[in-house]
Amino acid sequence: MTDHPKAKGDRTTLAVMLGLHEAGFAVSVPFGENTRYDLIIDDGTLLARVQCKTGRLRLGGGDMQFVRSSPEPADGPAELHR
Repeated sequence: MTDHPKAKGDRTTLAVMLGLHEAGFAVSVPFGENTRYDLIIDDGTLLARVQCKTGRLRLGGGDMQFVRSSPEPADGPAELHR
C-alpha cells in the first residue's frame, strides 16, 4: 500500500516539531490549511514561520535540495539559528 502524500507531509511536520521542541523552541501550529507556512516557532524573543518539506537522501549523497516556488523578501530570507 502506498503512502498518501498528506500522510507523508504530516509525519514530516511531526518530526520537525519534535526536533524544534527538543532544541528549546516553543512550537505553534496555525489554524487551517491555507497558510503559507506549517509552524510558528518562538525562541523567547523572535517568532518565525517554518515551512516543512519532505525530501530524500540517497545513499552516498550528502546534499538535499528543494525547489522554491515563492520569492524571498527584498531584504533576503529571515533566519533563526539556535
